[in-house]
Amino acid sequence: FNSITSQRNAGIVNHNLGGNLQKISSGMRINNAADDAAGLAIANSLSADYNALSQAVRNANDGIGIVQIADGAFSRMGDMLSRASTLATQAASDTIGDNERRMIDTEFQQILEEIDRVIDTTNFKGERLFSDNETVNKSLYVGDTHIQSTIDLSIGGVSGSGTEAMGLDGTSLRTASDAQSTLSRLQDAIGNVSQWRGVLGAQHNRLENSINIIQVQSQNILAAESAIRDTNMAEEMSRFTNNKILLQSSMATIAQSNATSAMVLSLFGK
Repeated sequence: FNSITSQRNAGIVNHNLGGNLQKISSGMRINNAADDAAGLAIANSLSADYNALSQAVRNANDGIGIVQIADGAFSRMGDMLSRASTLATQAASDTIGDNERRMIDTEFQQILEEIDRVIDTTNFKGERLFSDNETVNKSLYVGDTHIQSTIDLSIGGVSGSGTEAMGLDGTSLRTASDAQSTLSRLQDAIGNVSQWRGVLGAQHNRLENSINIIQVQSQNILAAESAIRDTNMAEEMSRFTNNKILLQSSMATIAQSNATSAMVLSLFGK
């Protein structure tokens, strides 16, 4: 009886020892559902949220990329409009002749054509950022698996061709009066570009703030998952040592029980 009891106890301890080794070697407290079914469900839910938020950060970074591309285009347009304003100021003066104005107007028209080209070709992964008809809107998903959340980007103001968008269609610098009229329209165009860039800058700042908030949330979720799923090495090593001692004790008890039984049988043999 003593031997059977010791063998049963040894089997239990050996099973527990195997569990200790699995947790220590894997570094995970939960290796299968039997270890902690409720904890596994919670940990898996937290893991899904963490992965979703990691993608949300990438989505927001894509949004920043869109904003930076659009802002870069506006920046170049601003530089070109500044140069056009200089040319218009020069052409508005009576100190130059008609031939010189024609040369100035040639450069001015090239600037307008380049503005058209920038508006027509600025894109993010092949999709134009300046629409011919309306404001370009992008909805960025930055939520997790439980709460839906989006940030809307708006790249507006530029519709139609560049000269139409800037209010510069039909302008020229061929005469002093034309140049003076164009100069006023150029100032309006420069103001519009500055306004559009201001909107993009505000959206850029919002996206960066959102990324920082999401990253803090992700870190906290990862820490919560780790507290549930990961092994407490100090505690598990203590249990492993305890079970190892119990197993050795059980094996010694089994050996002692077998030896005692053999002695009794030997007495009958005599």
